[in-house]
Amino acid sequence: MALESLDGISTAMTADFFHGTMLNARQAWYVLNSNVNLCCSPSVLSFLQRDYAERFSKGFGGEVVDFAGAQTKIKKMMAL
Repeated sequence: MALESLDGISTAMTADFFHGTMLNARQAWYVLNSNVNLCCSPSVLSFLQRDYAERFSKGFGGEVVDFAGAQTKIKKMMAL
């Protein structure tokens, strides 16, 4: 959400949920609304690989989306 509202921002970083390594937010995969809620709602967890995100969601629920999908869905969730 901040990337859309701030001018001059070209890159954002996020931490991979499993490894804690930093990666470009646009290249990450996200699991939205899993049963693991670390702090905030809606729950958003980032992953380096789609495969990791999909396996995580099989065990803990949630929807796997890419960056653009996460932006769209989080906007909708925040508007409720």
